[in-house]
Amino acid sequence: MKENFLEKWILDLVKSEFEYGNIPRRATYKLKERMDNFIEVTIEWTDAQENGFKIVYSARSYGKHAVDERFPMANDPVFELENYYTLEIHTYINDIKRNYSCRRIANYDVDKVVDELGSLEGMENPKVGG
Repeated sequence: MKENFLEKWILDLVKSEFEYGNIPRRATYKLKERMDNFIEVTIEWTDAQENGFKIVYSARSYGKHAVDERFPMANDPVFELENYYTLEIHTYINDIKRNYSCRRIANYDVDKVVDELGSLEGMENPKVGG
């Protein structure tokens, strides 16, 4: 389940924002992936007063596995890095950045977060008659 963690992390967040009414139904969505360690979702819409809104969610994984691919010396314990994930949220109104937030979780917390996401799905879709 970790292999698609970035995509699940972002899409679950976007889904919850949509359900809470923070993203209107008429918004357009763009999904961008760059290799295994980056995914980005951009959501844009215009309100009745012609104000343009944009939210960009970017998730990325960092750490030893990414360094190993580029630098053979990374196998040396001196270059041992902790694996972690970041989620950045950029909010724009009329092309002016209004808000920025960043969340970072360590690799060893991913299982816990994935389990939490799984239990939330179980609550949303309870099995009937089982």
